[in-house]
Amino acid sequence: PSLAPTASTTKDVSVTGAAAGDPCLVALSSATSSVGYLMSCRISGTATATISILNASAGTVDYATGTLRACYFGY
Repeated sequence: PSLAPTASTTKDVSVTGAAAGDPCLVALSSATSSVGYLMSCRISGTATATISILNASAGTVDYATGTLRACYFGY
């Protein structure tokens, strides 16, 4: 979906083996430039990463053209 300037959204992604509180990283595979949006990730539950995306640019950003990927570091 598209994000207007200063808008944000969240998306849950499955991460097999992850447990709540594990650290994680997120990436977006996309032809869309990564300039203008910020992403963060947290393991919010068993095998679930919650990705937060913020459009910090002055224009609309469409992140739907890519695939969100998350990885975690288990302890």
